[in-house]
Amino acid sequence: MNQLTPVFTSWPQNIDITNSGWFTLEYVLACTCTRITLDWSHLENKDLEVILKNWKSGGFSNLENLYIGSQNITNNGELIMGINWRELDGMVFQTDDGSKKATFRIRNQWFDMSVNRFE
Repeated sequence: MNQLTPVFTSWPQNIDITNSGWFTLEYVLACTCTRITLDWSHLENKDLEVILKNWKSGGFSNLENLYIGSQNITNNGELIMGINWRELDGMVFQTDDGSKKATFRIRNQWFDMSVNRFE
């Protein structure tokens, strides 16, 4: 059976995908939306690490909010950004250039990141 591979030539301002198992880390990293909501995702803790490092170094220039709901986001002992999973909840991080900050909320099976620009 042939696998359909979506091709995005442009991105909407917001995406909200309920059954987002097909929306891979590569799609997230390429996404230019301001709001990304992915439920029933297959993304894992290790993917959060990649996403957060990318944002911190200047990626996701338009991002205001990222929500990922996934059974694979769990407190399994893995560190994310060198920090214990539970300690991430409520933490505020800043981009390397100091232009934005983000508040992280994390629970068993979901992650939410709200971004604010410094004026």
